[in-house]
Amino acid sequence: MSAEHPTGWMFKSKTAAGDPDIFYCRRGSAASFIGPEDVAGLDFSGLWALHLTGIFPALSEHTRDAALFLLTEAKKTGDDGIFRPQSPAAAVEESRGYAGHPARVRP
Repeated sequence: MSAEHPTGWMFKSKTAAGDPDIFYCRRGSAASFIGPEDVAGLDFSGLWALHLTGIFPALSEHTRDAALFLLTEAKKTGDDGIFRPQSPAAAVEESRGYAGHPARVRP
């Protein structure tokens, strides 16, 4: 919750067949302002897997820095993290947010 930034929304259309249309309302959302200072207090001692998507570091410079912080802390526990791109076509572009980190890429 943030008094300054709204909650993001995602809408999916109803469909009887095929993939639904998806609409996002997340510009300026509270999540796009999450930075390293917001996740610095997390306890990584029991971590066995860190799962990150390509969307999180792409939202803003703040979220990219938070994602890199999370990967760095996960690495200290022996976990390289799992990077799951949103689609195969987006994998290369999305993975740029994690450049220099040996996260395991999963489809």
